[in-house]
Amino acid sequence: MLTDESKVGMAVGFDVSLASVAGELNSRDLLESEQSILILGRPGVGKTTIIREIARVLADEMEKRVIIIDTSNEIAGDSDVPHSGIGRARRMQVAKTELQHQIMIEAVENHMPQVIIIDEIGTELEVLAARTIAEKGVQLVGTTHGNCLENLIKNPSLTDLIGGIQYVTLSDDEAKRRKTQKSVLERKASPAFEIIIEINEQNFWTIHENVKNSIDLFLRGNFRIGQVRKLYLNEKIKIKCQKFQIDSNLSINRGSRLTNSKNSSQLNWYLRNQSEDEKFFKLQKKKLIIYPYSLSNNVLKEVLLKMRFQFVITNEIKKANIIIGLKKHLKQNFKLKNLARQKKIPIYTINQVSIYQITKLLRSITF
Repeated sequence: MLTDESKVGMAVGFDVSLASVAGELNSRDLLESEQSILILGRPGVGKTTIIREIARVLADEMEKRVIIIDTSNEIAGDSDVPHSGIGRARRMQVAKTELQHQIMIEAVENHMPQVIIIDEIGTELEVLAARTIAEKGVQLVGTTHGNCLENLIKNPSLTDLIGGIQYVTLSDDEAKRRKTQKSVLERKASPAFEIIIEINEQNFWTIHENVKNSIDLFLRGNFRIGQVRKLYLNEKIKIKCQKFQIDSNLSINRGSRLTNSKNSSQLNWYLRNQSEDEKFFKLQKKKLIIYPYSLSNNVLKEVLLKMRFQFVITNEIKKANIIIGLKKHLKQNFKLKNLARQKKIPIYTINQVSIYQITKLLRSITF
């Protein structure tokens, strides 16, 4: 748990937390790739703690010239002497929040950094500065608010971080080949960040190691998780990594079998998802009568309509054939769980209300 970071006139003391341990262990291989990394997460999930630890690892252990743009003094404290938690990284303070983008450019032009660390990119000017820095060949590590990659795509201020989105009109032949409408959304340019980390929980990360590919697949309606990492912290530290790789030798034809010219036994995420797709298509044909518990009906409806489900949202548990709710709230409601058990109504839970988590849940449901 973090200590109070807002004490005036002194360097802040930061506790060693699960987020900082996760920051060091979960991200080490990603840092060694020397690619720019963007960390996404809701407020309070531990983004600042993670990049503070990343700054120390890069500066002390990898011996890189690291500059931290510390706008709100959350990373290195508000004392004139930066907190020892950032190691040998240099800190540049920002007099006014609206000047952050200028300090970002100044850091590159005057201080010869190998890595620049920015906490909470939020304005269009900061996004533009991040793109400029990325094009100068400097590694970036930044954070921004959002639950998942989809939030960036839908946020007009931040969408340029992942290359920007534009409408493109396809030719008739291309539209037929893709089996889509003639007007489609496509990525406008290369992303400023090559890797995106979604902090779902302090010890649970979703990682997109190829942001270009993840964005392109998402815009074509074929979005899949690239990698999931979970850190178990008991007596020993253990990282569990589940990785689904794209195999360039895999050919996919709708209505035909999947074939792999080199190694058909190799686990491939397309293969994994095709078997799930058959169950998913069967589920789409069924009418779902959903009782939502502690969920936004609007978000749930948006996902169900996008996934082309036949559904009814009901306020009566007895009429439902499925219950979907927030795990932390459902855990306490024994009356609802007993009633669902009596009526043999399956209960499905999600950790937080997001389009991504609801979509992932609906794809996993089987009857």
